[in-house]
Amino acid sequence: MAKTADELIASVLQELGVTAATQNPSAEDAALIYDDSTSPPTGAWVSISAYLRKIKISSWTDNSIPDEVFDPLVDYVAIRVAAKFGVQFENKAGESRMRLMALRAAVSQRYMGGSAEGQFY
Repeated sequence: MAKTADELIASVLQELGVTAATQNPSAEDAALIYDDSTSPPTGAWVSISAYLRKIKISSWTDNSIPDEVFDPLVDYVAIRVAAKFGVQFENKAGESRMRLMALRAAVSQRYMGGSAEGQFY
């Protein structure tokens, strides 16, 4: 079953250690990632989602995130918003690239049914 933006927010904040697994995110923390109460919506997820669409990774809506890509997406969004919550990474650019590659692999797996081995001639 597809995941929602609220589930994405909660998972990202748990990944960063901002909230515990049994704790609901505060409205302020959630709004830093995604706030759809404004028109247009605001928060880091708006630009992240637009970027993923631009590079042809995302085709889903904010409230129908496929299960197969959810965990890698949480990891990628977490690295992108970490600084907003005071979480630092030693090599943020490298971590971001690695997490984006994992997300690409999950999307590829979802649409192509598996990864293909390259054949070189």
